Amino acid sequence: MRKLYRNTALAGLLSASAASALAVPLVTFGYDATANKVVVPGNAPAIARASFETALSNLGGPLLREDMEGMSVTDLLNKSPIAFSFGSVTGTAVTPSTEAVSLPVTGVFNTTSGGSKFIDATGDVTITFGQALSGFGLYLTDLGDFNGALLTATVALVGGGTAQVDVQRGGENASLLFFGVLESDLTVRYSSITFNTNADTGSPDVFGMDDFVGVVRVTDGQVPLPSTITLLWAGLLALGMSRRRNRT
Repeated sequence: MRKLYRNTALAGLLSASAASALAVPLVTFGYDATANKVVVPGNAPAIARASFETALSNLGGPLLREDMEGMSVTDLLNKSPIAFSFGSVTGTAVTPSTEAVSLPVTGVFNTTSGGSKFIDATGDVTITFGQALSGFGLYLTDLGDFNGALLTATVALVGGGTAQVDVQRGGENASLLFFGVLESDLTVRYSSITFNTNADTGSPDVFGMDDFVGVVRVTDGQVPLPSTITLLWAGLLALGMSRRRNRT
């Protein structure tokens, strides 16, 4: 088994040119500890999402979106897996306890402007894509207030192997995080992503998921990194200690 470790800091990301983008997952995040169930356009999560969507658009495929608003609460409440679709791509979200809700819930909340629905998850969550993606992002709400949960995200690679990245979390109630991952190696696709919490401690975290965004195909060339100004203003990082484990 071959392992590749990379410890990436913000300065290192900003100094890298598009031509030298490394074949490891590129992570974008923006965190608002005091969101209080509101997505504020000028705050870090919204800016991070806009930057990530720009990067996805540059990969050549149309942006795929799922905001949960088309789901039936009656059909999906307390059911797992939850089936979803964005564009031509279908998928499922599987967790020990998952529900699509439109009622007020402590901490977790809807992030769609004018919407009301989201996925309320407990414990580890695996999102499987019916068609492999080159990038995927979403809003995560109310992270880490159960024992500092949500430690890593693991993407399964088409053809075998995984890539694992740390997930930024704070632990404040009703917080908001945008988390996005895209592949710098244009030959690599993601078949699924798993958000790994501390479910084995007996107190799994409860958190919300909403406003999925992804892209299927990429163009030739290197992945364009977000602009330096946008990164600095949004306070974005490429998270450290990304690990890729490829099968032999």
